[in-house]
Amino acid sequence: MALPSGRWMGRDSRPRAWREVDVVSDRDAAFGDVWRIPLDGSAPIRVTTNGRVNDVLTVVDGGTRLLVGLLGGEGGRIGIGEVMPDGSVRDIPVSTTVDGVAWNTPVGNDSLAVSVDGGLRSMMISRRDGGGRPLGNDGARASYWSRDGKWLAFTSAAGAGRDIEVMDVATGAMRRLTNGGGSNVGPEFSAASDTVYFRRDVPVSRIAVAELASLLSAKP
Repeated sequence: MALPSGRWMGRDSRPRAWREVDVVSDRDAAFGDVWRIPLDGSAPIRVTTNGRVNDVLTVVDGGTRLLVGLLGGEGGRIGIGEVMPDGSVRDIPVSTTVDGVAWNTPVGNDSLAVSVDGGLRSMMISRRDGGGRPLGNDGARASYWSRDGKWLAFTSAAGAGRDIEVMDVATGAMRRLTNGGGSNVGPEFSAASDTVYFRRDVPVSRIAVAELASLLSAKP
């Protein structure tokens, strides 16, 4: 299988089917376009042709619609676009740089949870017109929806690391699940939406002993 050469920034964007992955490549494009790579070994398919795609962000509506980061926004910002069935990209107007979109957006949900301003805050925006409002606490980065759409997981600053928080979407109430102890990232809900899985990175310090006599007498 001949793969498109160039810049690869894709993620698995079809979690329901597991039949293909979407990636970004600069093959035949000034910056990048989305290419769909079937996992059965058949030829890659070029999805978009506008040459402005910067990253594959997430899927919505159960994997039928793809959201991408777009170069060339107003004021040099990185915007967000929705890939339409014909391969065209519809810009979603936003007033700031979009750094990421929370994964697992519920099917049929018009609202998107996005992180903006370098991931320092989050917003809920409309897929239709880009209108939005602040979301969660300052410094909380929207990461993942529960499958029932009732909860939203965040990562937030915690000293030198990150903590996991969840928000009740109906009330906006935030609850912190971790309390320091390293960098807690990558939260995901279980299928039943009653458990949050995440990765914890904890620095480990060790004391090493070196014998100076042998080090100083060693020859280069």
